[in-house]
Amino acid sequence: ARRLFSLFERHGSSDYIGEPMSITEHSVQTANAALKAGETDMAVLACLLHDVGHLCGLEAGHAPGMGGCGTPDHERIGADFLGALGLPQDIAYLCHHHVGAKRYLCATVPGYEERLSEASSVTLQHQGGPMSPAEVAAADADPRWPLVLRMRRYDEAGKDPHAAATSPRDFEAPLRAALRASVVQQLDAAAASPLAYPLSP
Repeated sequence: ARRLFSLFERHGSSDYIGEPMSITEHSVQTANAALKAGETDMAVLACLLHDVGHLCGLEAGHAPGMGGCGTPDHERIGADFLGALGLPQDIAYLCHHHVGAKRYLCATVPGYEERLSEASSVTLQHQGGPMSPAEVAAADADPRWPLVLRMRRYDEAGKDPHAAATSPRDFEAPLRAALRASVVQQLDAAAASPLAYPLSP
C-alpha cells in the first residue's frame, strides 16, 4: 500500500492526459463514482488504480507518449504492476481492460466516438481504435465485461475540475484488506499445489 500511495504523492499532481485536472483528482473521482453507485470494494479499488500505469511511466522518467497524452500501453503496465504488488487478479484485470471498454463503446454505440473529449480521441488512435467485430464478440463472451463497461462510466464521471478534493488515502483500509486477502489466497494456493516442496526433517 505504501508503494501505491508514494506514487500518487510523488507523481499524482501531474496533469491527467490533457484533461483539466491531475491524475490523482481523476483517480479519486472515478473511485468515488463507483462507491456512490454501490460497487464492491474490489471495483472501487480498480477505479482508484486504473491509471496507475501513467504514474509508473512518470516515475520511470518517460516523456508522455500518445500525442503527449500519457504513457503508451498504460493499462497493461498498470495491471502488471498491480499484480506484482500482490493485489487481487480481479483488480489487475479491470485495470488492464478499462481502455478496451472505450474501444468497445466506440465500436458498438453510435455517436460515442464523436462525444469523446479531445484527449480521449487522441489516445484512442494510439490504443487500436474501435474494436473489431471479433474483439467485440470476445468481450461480450466475458462474464466480467459488464463491470468493465460500468468502470468506463465511472471513468467518464471522474473528470470534474470543480469537484471537492479528496485523497487516495480515503481508500487505505479497503486497499490493505484486499492486499491481505490476496496474499492469504496465494499462500493457500501454493500450499495446496502438488509442486510445493515439503520441509526437510
